[in-house]
Amino acid sequence: MITATLGWCVLLLFVAWYFDFERKERLVSVATAFGFGISSVAIAASFEIFFSALFDEFLLIVCVAPIVEEVCKLSSVAYFDGRMDELEDALVYSASVSLGFAFLENVIYIIGYYYELTIQELYTLTILRAILSVPAHIVACGLCATIYVYCRKFLHLETTESIFVSVLPGAVYHGMYNLVAITGNVPLLMAYTGFGLLAYLALWMYLRHLQHGHILPRENIFKL
Repeated sequence: MITATLGWCVLLLFVAWYFDFERKERLVSVATAFGFGISSVAIAASFEIFFSALFDEFLLIVCVAPIVEEVCKLSSVAYFDGRMDELEDALVYSASVSLGFAFLENVIYIIGYYYELTIQELYTLTILRAILSVPAHIVACGLCATIYVYCRKFLHLETTESIFVSVLPGAVYHGMYNLVAITGNVPLLMAYTGFGLLAYLALWMYLRHLQHGHILPRENIFKL
């Protein structure tokens, strides 16, 4: 199951990299972003453990955790600021980071429920998280990253300011996803995730349409 989870995330990582047609990012940069996403899980978990003593479980799941996780993912995306010379690159790097984050998060769920669920239930959990939580992470971070790049490249805000301004839309989407998830309504969760994916794909196509008139300046910092 862990191998299947890794294979699924790597496949989506390749798809995100492949569809960056015109100025394709270096594969090593995309793979590094995936690794940053994995590392972000430990940072997010540390903050969530701290905040768990301050908030009840509902607020932690619906409000606190989404903000913490999106800040951690977006901070990883920000590392690649200097590699982004197209608007579309925000979605490439945010998808890469999100896939790394979602991979380790799903592994933690598989290990955590290994002795509590039957094999069939564990397979069901693995599949549902693969087709629901993984895309949800990509969509949430993609929303944040698009606004982040706009703030950095066009409004010329500092990195910290840009992260602060950009994190809310993704955190709201993430929080709503968690809210639906705790109800256990899988069809509604599928519909919500599907809507998010359609919006995400529309955003990708829109940014690709804009990119010919909005080539971003490539900075030398953080270059891989």
